Amino acid sequence: MPIMVTPFLDMGYEDQKKSANDMTVHADQSVKSGIHALLTWYCESGVDEATADSPLDRFELSAQRKAAINTSAAQSDKRPAGKTPPRAPSAHAPYKASPVQAQAQESARAVAFASQSLEDLEKALLAYEACGLKHSAMSTVFADGPTNAPVMVIGGAPDADTDRSGTAYSGDAGLLLDRMLAAISLSRKDTARLSYLIPWRPPGNRQPTDEELAHCLPFLQRHIELLKPALVISLGVSASNALMARDHTITKARGRFVDLTLAGHNCPLVTLHRPGDLLNQPRLKAFAWKDCLAIADRLAALKTG
Repeated sequence: MPIMVTPFLDMGYEDQKKSANDMTVHADQSVKSGIHALLTWYCESGVDEATADSPLDRFELSAQRKAAINTSAAQSDKRPAGKTPPRAPSAHAPYKASPVQAQAQESARAVAFASQSLEDLEKALLAYEACGLKHSAMSTVFADGPTNAPVMVIGGAPDADTDRSGTAYSGDAGLLLDRMLAAISLSRKDTARLSYLIPWRPPGNRQPTDEELAHCLPFLQRHIELLKPALVISLGVSASNALMARDHTITKARGRFVDLTLAGHNCPLVTLHRPGDLLNQPRLKAFAWKDCLAIADRLAALKTG
C-alpha cells in the first residue's frame, strides 16, 4: 500500500510556517463568521439583550415553581375540618389561578384598588416590586395621554423602542399608531390614552407567564375604572383576552365589539391588529383600516346616543 504524504509535510520550513499562518488567519475568520452568524440568529429569535450577568437555568426555575405549587396544594388539602375554605377567585380573575398566581393577583389587587386616582395608581405601579419583569426592564411604562380621554388604547407589552424611551408606543410602531388614530380624529394629545397590559417589557419580547399576568392585570383593570373611557381599543389579543377572560385568536377577535364590564365601569371593547404586525405584514393594513372606520362609526354613535 503506498504511503500518502500530505503536501504540508512536503513543504520546507518557511513554506510550512507561511501555510500555518494562513490556516490560523482562516480559522480566526471562520470563528468570527460563526460568532456573527450566532448573534444574528439570536437577534432574529428575539434575544436582543442580556438581562443578567450569568445565565439562568429556566428548566430548574420551572421545576422549583411547580414544586412550590404542589407543596401549597398539598398543604391546602390538609386543612382541618371546619375551617373556612379558601376564598373563591375574584371576579377580575381571567383564569382559574394556581396558588402562586392567586397570591400574585391578590398582592397586586390590594395595591391597585387602593388607588383613588390615576396619579396614585401610577405611583403605586412605580413602587410595585413583586413582579420580576420590573427588574429586567429598563422602564415602567404606565400611560401616555390625557387623564380624561374618551378612548383608551391598550397594547400587550412595551417593545424595545418603548422600553428605552419610557413613553408608550415609541418608534416606528408608535408613528403608525398615531397615524391610525389621526385618520379617525383621535390623538394621544387630547382624545386617546395609551397604556399596556404589561407595563414592563418581557426579555426578548417573550410572552408573559400567568404569574406575571396576575401581577399586572389588576393595575390595568383599575386604570380603566378610574379613567372611565367610552371605548377601549385592544392592540392585539393579549389585553382583550385578559380583560374578557377568554383565549381568542386575532382572527376571531379583531373588529368585533364586545361589552367590557368591570366593577366600576362598563364600555365596549374592540380588538385591532398590533401596529408592529402591520409593519411586518402590510397586507393586514386593509383589515386595520376597516376596523378603524368601524371605531369611528361607533364613537359617532356614542356621541349622539
